[in-house]
Amino acid sequence: MYWIELLNKTDFITENQFESINEDAIELMKLITRIIITAKKNINR
Repeated sequence: MYWIELLNKTDFITENQFESINEDAIELMKLITRIIITAKKNINR
């Protein structure tokens, strides 16, 4: 997320691009987090 914010603050990407990319990045983080949690639960069985 840091790098996306940096690109936006340095005007390398527009505000609209930032919002779109940031939303996608947040959703990916949530998905990856759920995958890791599920995998850890399955390992401990």
